[in-house]
Amino acid sequence: MPVGTREGIEALVNGLDSLRVGIIVFDGSDRLVYCNDHFRFIFRTFDHLDEISGLAYEDILKTLLDNGEFAGERAIRDPENWLADTLAHHRSRDYAPRIERLSDGRWMEVKCRPMDDGGAIVHWNDVTSLMQTQLRFEAAIESTADGFAIWDQADRLVLHNRVFARLHRATSERLKPGTTFKTFMTETAHSGVFDDGENPDEWIARRVEKHGLPVGQSTLRHKDGRWFLMRDRRTREGGRVTVYTDITELKERERQLIERGRTLQYTVQELEMNRAKLEDQASNLVDVAEKLDSAKSAAERANESKTSFLRNMSHELRTPLNSIIGFSEVLEQELFGRLGNERYLDYASMINTSGGHLLSLINQILDLSKIEAGRYEIVHNPFDLRDILEDCGDLLAPQAKAGNISVDVAMPDGDCEVDADHTAIRQCVLNLMSNAIKFTKEGGSVTVRLEDKGDMALLIVSDTGIGIAPNDLRRVMIPFEQVDSTFAAGKQGTGLGLPIVKSLIELHGGSVELASTLGKGTTATVWLPKEASEPAVGAHNVGRGYGLIASPSH
Repeated sequence: MPVGTREGIEALVNGLDSLRVGIIVFDGSDRLVYCNDHFRFIFRTFDHLDEISGLAYEDILKTLLDNGEFAGERAIRDPENWLADTLAHHRSRDYAPRIERLSDGRWMEVKCRPMDDGGAIVHWNDVTSLMQTQLRFEAAIESTADGFAIWDQADRLVLHNRVFARLHRATSERLKPGTTFKTFMTETAHSGVFDDGENPDEWIARRVEKHGLPVGQSTLRHKDGRWFLMRDRRTREGGRVTVYTDITELKERERQLIERGRTLQYTVQELEMNRAKLEDQASNLVDVAEKLDSAKSAAERANESKTSFLRNMSHELRTPLNSIIGFSEVLEQELFGRLGNERYLDYASMINTSGGHLLSLINQILDLSKIEAGRYEIVHNPFDLRDILEDCGDLLAPQAKAGNISVDVAMPDGDCEVDADHTAIRQCVLNLMSNAIKFTKEGGSVTVRLEDKGDMALLIVSDTGIGIAPNDLRRVMIPFEQVDSTFAAGKQGTGLGLPIVKSLIELHGGSVELASTLGKGTTATVWLPKEASEPAVGAHNVGRGYGLIASPSH
């Protein structure tokens, strides 16, 4: 059907809405005239805005920035200049894509394309898997002691490691991606980094010739006295890999052998053996580069499948659950008139409670999956821990009052500021206090104490709850495990509280210690560094909990 017809336009809009790429269209005045469903899905901020048509691109970016949707270093550190640069790039209608990092850990590639009427269409595409693979590949080449660089089919620089930059004493400007091999080597020749006494023009010509061979290598002497074996190897895609290996020790050994009068045959034999070893290393590096490329594709497919599953599960389950919870609240509060039979009120309350519990379970499962996959991003910001304790205490006060449980919170008089992820730490404190209250019998007490220990903050949450038997201690740290007891049987819970608390605290470089006495209660001790520290590697052994003593409330 013609695109200009009503049916054609509706078909086009439906097609754009079905894409898994965020698309927004602006008129010549830079006002939004269309956005597809996936763009609103990418940014949860727009869930609360009924209409965004007519908004300027600047207003959209400001709204997203104010709601913490962006997590790039510059967007957080210098939001005003970040906004100005982003708008300048958008208004220039530059074809070059921009990469933006979102607060939920995703990476988005943003492309702007001008239209004939002066407007523009902007694409937001999820490239998280590609960025993660690239970061892993860059970490791999940084771990080698050799200088390493990759050039594309047009002999333009793709990436390099720090050893390569140090060997050439090159600035980041000289080593920008896209710099040609000949241009870079010309600057290197005239800088005098490699001292071989050869005319710079002749050195460049010889170096370019060697680089163009299927298997090329040269021996170079650095101006600091070291010797390097430089090798070039073709990749399957038609590019090249350049490797610099330090052979100073081999050269010194060669000199010593000659000085000591060793036979020429022995010298040649040893050099040939070492040369063969270096050749093998070069071949291995090429193989590693090719395998990493293959692994990259496989990782992208696997990660995309998992991401798609989690995204669909979140969307498909949360949407109906929010409706169930909202409508059950309307029924429970009889907003549109009385229901008649009192049983209906009880049923509405049960539906609301069950829906909230299921929604909490879904959120915790998604949090746990992020942690286990090593994709939970910690955003460090300074804040006072005392504010979180007061906030959590106010939030849980009705729960404690309902169970006739006293809650005593003791805090230092001065500030207890930490540089950590505010949301994650608040979730940990809320989980610990809520569990302590939930599994303390009527008339019991919960004590929360915060202490400043120099470079560490100490948080202790104690209760007079039911405790746990010694043979059940390790089970409570395994996700979805809950210890059987008469008192605990009537309590709702997912069994994910403590595993999430332990993982989030360890991501901050801290630790969680638990002690319990059956029938007398549980004490949870959290040590949290006040300064930002490097997190542990991986998923932090979620669910193992070996060596920890805990109560069934967790």
